[in-house]
Amino acid sequence: MLCKAGFASVASVGNVGAMKRRTLIAGGAGLFVGGVGLMAGAGWRAFQRSPGDPRTEPLIEEPAPVPTPAPPKFDLSKLDGSQLVSIDATGWHSWALIDHNDGAMTGSATFNEISRTCSVIKVWIAADYLRTKNPSSSKQAAISKMIRDSDNASATTLFAELGKSASFKRMQEMCGLTDFTPGSSWGQCQMSSRDMARLAAKVQDGTAAGPNWTEWLISEMRLVRLGTWGIREAFPPDQAAQLPIKNGWDTTAATKTRHMNCMAITSRWSLMVMTRYPISYSGGDRHGQAICRDVTAQLLQREELKPLFEA
Repeated sequence: MLCKAGFASVASVGNVGAMKRRTLIAGGAGLFVGGVGLMAGAGWRAFQRSPGDPRTEPLIEEPAPVPTPAPPKFDLSKLDGSQLVSIDATGWHSWALIDHNDGAMTGSATFNEISRTCSVIKVWIAADYLRTKNPSSSKQAAISKMIRDSDNASATTLFAELGKSASFKRMQEMCGLTDFTPGSSWGQCQMSSRDMARLAAKVQDGTAAGPNWTEWLISEMRLVRLGTWGIREAFPPDQAAQLPIKNGWDTTAATKTRHMNCMAITSRWSLMVMTRYPISYSGGDRHGQAICRDVTAQLLQREELKPLFEA
């Protein structure tokens, strides 16, 4: 009995061991299967990318931004003056507008034709004297009177001191004039509107009067008292009062013509308008003055010229 019992006990122990081995094997298999599952799950997660990951979604390149093309550089010389201004008036007129930034210019079809400058040439006389002399207070007063009140006696005295024709030769060389007839006196000088615009540009940049006197001369041109018509009339009163100008007017008995001329200088541009028509014309001085005003007004209204006038 003991042996049977013992055998039974041993068998029972063996059965228990076998069961444990089966349980361990089964558990191991389960662990293996589970491990594979875990590994598979981990592997799936490892290879499954989140939305937007460039490794799983096609790479879509954003188009490079197209740069806004720069506007073409403003070039006054490319503008046809005959399309900018239309004046139907008795007699002859001429105008020229110059951009100080690059010297580009436009104007009427007549801007190379010469006519008497009259008192506008006093701007050169003042500039040449200021640059070449060391003007005393009395000479400064004479220059001021010549510019503000268009005083002829002062102009004649100063011009004589400058050597007359020698002064005109300096002007021609310094300003690069191409349409110029000196005449026998400052009052008989003949130039084109484009040459007068070139002179104005040389006043503005300091060449004509020199660095020490340029601002003084331009300030005197702001203070003109006699002859404020023409170009200034095209501007609002507050701007007109600050606009440096010099006008010239006279009659020529030999040709029976009247001359009304206007010059204006700013830091960016200069404008010259010249007129000539019969003395007998009923419009008198006002006719030429109105032409100077109307040319300016039309230019100021042109969209193409905003880069120049609104700079």
